[in-house]
Amino acid sequence: MLDTAGRQRGAAAEADKLHGIVRNEQMHQPAAAEQAMGVHLQGLVRQLDAVCQTL
Repeated sequence: MLDTAGRQRGAAAEADKLHGIVRNEQMHQPAAAEQAMGVHLQGLVRQLDAVCQTL
């Protein structure tokens, strides 16, 4: 993602840093909430995919 945004220097280090942040215990929600958010996100992606296919 950083590469496609035009970042060339330090992209791997920045990706490692971001990965560490989002994998942090404090960033997690209870399992049921994460599952619900995942289901919701899947629905949003399907809607976006349907819109993109109509264009």
